[in-house]
Amino acid sequence: MSLLRHYEMGAISAERRIGVVFRARRRVAALRMEAPVKPFTALSVLVFSLVALLQLVRAIAGWEVSIDGMPVPIWASVVAFVVATLLAIMLWREAHRSS
Repeated sequence: MSLLRHYEMGAISAERRIGVVFRARRRVAALRMEAPVKPFTALSVLVFSLVALLQLVRAIAGWEVSIDGMPVPIWASVVAFVVATLLAIMLWREAHRSS
């Protein structure tokens, strides 16, 4: 007979039920701590973070950038900073949630 069936029948004491729940939670927490982040995911977070940092530095320092002779406005770097930062954060959170 399964543990759940014993529980439903009231054959298991409250202390035992609590113990089973705590042990299960401890196992899940241990599995989450042991699972490493995949190397490609860590590299992607690093690349997005560096792009965001460089875009922020460009926006603050006012570095001029031109593409095919056309100047790129500073607000484009602010938008790129926000997008790269959000991508890095979402990827990092997803990696830690799934592990």
